[in-house]
Amino acid sequence: MQSLSPWSLSLPTLVGLNTALTTLAICLGADLGGFDRSSPGGHLDAPPYAACARAETVATILEGNLLVGGVLLAGAVTLGGFTVLTLFVNGFMLGSGGSLLWQEMPHTAHLLWRYVPLEFAAFAIVAGAAQHLARSVYRCLAFDEPPPFRTSLLGLAAGATLLFVAAVLEAEVYC
Repeated sequence: MQSLSPWSLSLPTLVGLNTALTTLAICLGADLGGFDRSSPGGHLDAPPYAACARAETVATILEGNLLVGGVLLAGAVTLGGFTVLTLFVNGFMLGSGGSLLWQEMPHTAHLLWRYVPLEFAAFAIVAGAAQHLARSVYRCLAFDEPPPFRTSLLGLAAGATLLFVAAVLEAEVYC
């Protein structure tokens, strides 16, 4: 673990690597997700949006976002392995779902861009902060170093704030 210390101590580096991984997964999901490039698209009508309670919708979306954030944080216990897997799977699902939405309802697919980039940036920040926190705990226990948890906790707080904002924007799309 000592040999990884130059780059793994840096939270921005971890966030950048997680962002690159998520972007790759989104591209793979879009490419392998069954997007039929020969189809002109638009053969399904947009579903009529039912009136919904905005606060309840925000709470439901935020609950799902925080659940993924919690899984990313819990995955740091595996020194980031499960965190990386979770990011990849969620990115792949986004790419696949976005590809399908673009094919089936291209007139509404642009609505994804209102909240998805913010949501996945938040996931990358939470994942990086979780990995940084796990590494800090390891170094504190293994090498008796002082715990530098402030940076990790600020990253988690920033990620949670972005997840809340993304939930509000996503609820605006659905309501």
